[in-house]
Amino acid sequence: MTWKFGGKWVRGEYMYRIDIKRYNRKWPPYKEPVGDCKSEYKFVLNSIFIHGGGWATADFGWDTLKKKAGLCIGSTPTLWKFWYYDSLDKDGMEWAASFNTPVFITSRCFDNDKVPNDSGGHVSGCGGTG
Repeated sequence: MTWKFGGKWVRGEYMYRIDIKRYNRKWPPYKEPVGDCKSEYKFVLNSIFIHGGGWATADFGWDTLKKKAGLCIGSTPTLWKFWYYDSLDKDGMEWAASFNTPVFITSRCFDNDKVPNDSGGHVSGCGGTG
């Protein structure tokens, strides 16, 4: 979370500097990750919607959220979508993800906050019908 707004790193005689071009991020930065989760039962699958801020933001969720969800459910989540908001949404979130999982895994992977916690975030469980 500390590199979101740029910075510099000095290593010997070299200085590496990161300048951020976007100015529509939360200020001051999050003190801790935030998020929300909803699941919906759809007969043969569960549809999961998670949005958050301060975590899973560097790679469109691939190496964090999608990878950890796949490890927990035992397969890759299907219909994976991840998008960044142009500005914070009404709840102060930076991004959203939606995907499908097999049925009967929501309590094991999302209601107990396992996948979000393993991804560096926190959503306080996953509400909904799933």
